[in-house]
Amino acid sequence: MKNSSFKGSKLKDNHFTNTILKGVDFDGVDLSGTIFHNCDLCNADFSSSTQYDIDLRTNKIKKAKFSFPEAAGLLRTFDITIV
Repeated sequence: MKNSSFKGSKLKDNHFTNTILKGVDFDGVDLSGTIFHNCDLCNADFSSSTQYDIDLRTNKIKKAKFSFPEAAGLLRTFDITIV
């Protein structure tokens, strides 16, 4: 699925496991309930997507793009509080 585009799609409750998603465009995508496990998300664009829950311990995200405030959700798996 390398360099694919899901622009404007609704990918609610999908499961991506052991999937190469390098350079994928998730522009404007609602990812609520979607699970990414052991995926390569390098260079993927999540800058305008919402409701993503990506575990940084099990996925590669080098040079992926995220925007605030949604990016704060990337820390959810570490059970910390941002004030």
